Amino acid sequence: MKIGENIQLHREQQGLSQQELADKLGVTRQSISKWENDTSLPSFKSVLMIGDVFNLSLDELVRGDDRLIEEYEHEKGFNLLPTEIIVFSLVGTGIIGMILTMIWPNVTINDWPGAVLQLAQVVAFIGFVKTAPWGQINQMLKNRKVFVWLVLWLSLILLPYMVDFFQSFVTAWITSVKNGSLG
Repeated sequence: MKIGENIQLHREQQGLSQQELADKLGVTRQSISKWENDTSLPSFKSVLMIGDVFNLSLDELVRGDDRLIEEYEHEKGFNLLPTEIIVFSLVGTGIIGMILTMIWPNVTINDWPGAVLQLAQVVAFIGFVKTAPWGQINQMLKNRKVFVWLVLWLSLILLPYMVDFFQSFVTAWITSVKNGSLG
């Protein structure tokens, strides 16, 4: 039995409408309709949630749907949503900017202990990023309000560093132009 038929059978057995099931799964009613009509396949995450809603094992839910099994076997790579790409790009840019604004001034004035301390802070931050529970964080970021507040918070934290970096850069450039050493 194909997964769409299986979803429809169990949904009807439990007396749920497509909208009620969609609400439980956090998807649209149209998605449920497409799955049941076999015009699209649910994501693996959705299949897991469907199994939870109907109290079915994955085996019971997908057995016999060769197309679904084949798609999951051939699914490769690490696919990011557009918002995730934007967030990771902003965070990456912010991290690079933070590293430059924190460490570079200490290196230029030969304050090596300060530079080493700040480098240790960056390494600790990278350790946090590598060990953070990103699955849970990703779930939180799907909430638009949480996402907006996070971006605002990160922007406010990084803004002084970025302003200081660009002011230092522009000041150094203007000084070199006035001294004629840029040309």
